[in-house]
Amino acid sequence: MELTREELLQMVALAEQERFCPSAAVLMEKEHGAELQEHLDHCARCRSRLESSEILAGELAFEKLADMFNEDIFAQTVPQQFEPGQVWQLGQSYGGWGAYACYYHAPQVLVLDVLPYDVARVAHISSFGALKHQGDISLTDDSSDCFAEFWNVYSVPTSWLDVYVGKVRAGLIAAGDLLFHAQPEQEGPEEGSPIDMFRQHELFHSMHFAMKAMSTVMELTEAYYEEQQRQEIAKYLGKLGKEERWSPVSVVARDDSLYAVAAASAMLKLEFGEGDERNVCLVEYDDGQLSYSFDYIPSHTTYAVMLLLDNVPVSVKNEQGEESTRVIVDSDAAQIRHCGLDEQDFNRCTLLVFQNTGSPR
Repeated sequence: MELTREELLQMVALAEQERFCPSAAVLMEKEHGAELQEHLDHCARCRSRLESSEILAGELAFEKLADMFNEDIFAQTVPQQFEPGQVWQLGQSYGGWGAYACYYHAPQVLVLDVLPYDVARVAHISSFGALKHQGDISLTDDSSDCFAEFWNVYSVPTSWLDVYVGKVRAGLIAAGDLLFHAQPEQEGPEEGSPIDMFRQHELFHSMHFAMKAMSTVMELTEAYYEEQQRQEIAKYLGKLGKEERWSPVSVVARDDSLYAVAAASAMLKLEFGEGDERNVCLVEYDDGQLSYSFDYIPSHTTYAVMLLLDNVPVSVKNEQGEESTRVIVDSDAAQIRHCGLDEQDFNRCTLLVFQNTGSPR
């Protein structure tokens, strides 16, 4: 049966309370902190709850009963690894008081993907089935039950996945992705409608967790790729020869431009003009000819540059026809080499840069 607008608005209000209002236990604390007092100042719903001891007592009893029920439901074998299709409760410690004096309750989320650096892409889950719309997928056969919001996706560390709830049916994630991406833009909820209001609340709620997780997600991502880079460089250090000591500077994948630009973390950074910062190795391609140079690097600094195509060092020739996989470039000069690459292959190359740090002892 289709609900009226007034009934839908009541559902939106209940969903908002579930996401942003403190529990009965928090409201019944003897000492009200600044966050709770600020929340009460703008939330008539919680002021009414606080004024009725019967309502709060009933809510508190229900919360305790729900906790006992959840302990039994969730007392199941926890998977040894995180996988797409699993449903988890985020740790309660990541919720609590936040922006605009709202109390952010940790949600259940559907794992969409698990990345190799201990980060999961997740979709928010709502239990208000009457508010389901395009882009939402029911997690059970009962369409009035909880659903995953495929339009409300973000990343969290896997360590945030605290309580295992269960796993959804096979194919649900693929179906949700297909449905979401197939929806024309105009099929979204009507602006100002109860569904639109609900979705704005859901996005605001998920933003709290997404923003809180962002720094950790970035650290995990950077650490993973730094380790990948270290391993990548280590494979090629031996090819530079043992007569000199070389220090890895940078690994940079080529983009679709005509320049390979390596942001070299070990090089001196210089700023000039209006915040223009250049600290780069340039490898320019022109019909089989490669031009190597460094911009704004300290004088008398020497680098070795290698190009990799599909992880295989590319051989280049100097003017005398001598072949090598490395090019030694001084910061004060440029080098010209010739290669058998076409422009398309050149644009697929990875650039390795090593700095000469002196002769080994």
